[in-house]
Amino acid sequence: MRYNDLITTPAELFEAQLTPGQVKAIKLQINDYEEELRKLNRKKNELDDKFMYGTFPKELKDKVDAYVAAYTKAIDELKDKIKQANANPQFDNFIAGIKKNCSEILSAYQSRGRVFYSGFKNAGQPALYGKPSAHLNLDDYRGARNGAEIQDLIELLYDNMSFENAVFATSDSYEASSDGRTPYIIFPRNGFKYFWPQEITTLGYPSSALYKLFDPNLVRDAWKVFVSDTKMFAEFKKAGAELSYPAEEYIGTADGFMGRYEWESQIRALNKMFENGTLPDGWERMTSWVSWVSRESFNTIFDMKTDDLERVLSYGHDCIINTSGIYAIHSKFKNQVFKALNIS
Repeated sequence: MRYNDLITTPAELFEAQLTPGQVKAIKLQINDYEEELRKLNRKKNELDDKFMYGTFPKELKDKVDAYVAAYTKAIDELKDKIKQANANPQFDNFIAGIKKNCSEILSAYQSRGRVFYSGFKNAGQPALYGKPSAHLNLDDYRGARNGAEIQDLIELLYDNMSFENAVFATSDSYEASSDGRTPYIIFPRNGFKYFWPQEITTLGYPSSALYKLFDPNLVRDAWKVFVSDTKMFAEFKKAGAELSYPAEEYIGTADGFMGRYEWESQIRALNKMFENGTLPDGWERMTSWVSWVSRESFNTIFDMKTDDLERVLSYGHDCIINTSGIYAIHSKFKNQVFKALNIS
């Protein structure tokens, strides 16, 4: 989020001016007054049955009516005090903007009773409005889990997915608060787009499992070139490739060709062969592990989707939202927000 593009809301104007304890005390006082009022009305009815209230001495009638009026006025004033305390123009205007400009996401929130959160650094304001990052850097959120590489793959393999004007979202507020971030409930403006991984919860991926992303057809073709050919296999090993089990049946296994433990040494060997001029033509691009991943093999692990928003909310998976603008409210105001926007 670019903070120079934000309109922030002062905390003192956003928060209610009465604490929950103060509201509770006022409501108890209202209950007491209403009970006294009921007692007076019961007494009037008893006297009416006995004498006919209209024939009471004027002094007695005026005295009873004055008590009734005093309790009624006090009750109305206390109710108005709560109403005025809860009347918050700054908050109401912000909520009105969400209702007007974010009806698409609001409909999904109301349907599922869940919301998206995004974590912002160096943020403490109760409410924010602004433009998302010109280009979201996934590594800021998944630095230890190959976020940059996963982002590159998504942008390379999918024409309909972009990290431009994007915000990172999740329906898990705890996840949004990782890395010292402050979680905010977010409301992208209408017309937003989004994508998410259906098969796994996050858009990061551990280094120990990257080999699972490799396209098995590409791996098998490479094995035929660099392992099954005796001469080429010698060059491959000379360039530093480690391969404990070169046989075809071990392709993609832990110690086999392009398997878990030795694929990195094999990629380095391809780079060394390229530098030495011994790499066969057409294999130059395979000197980067990203080139070993196809859309089909990537989808086997991630199964990227661009629809079913309510399902994303229910599952709690990572979601990238592209939007022209975003409203955000600090998660500590969740109860206020849910009540004001009819989310339950």
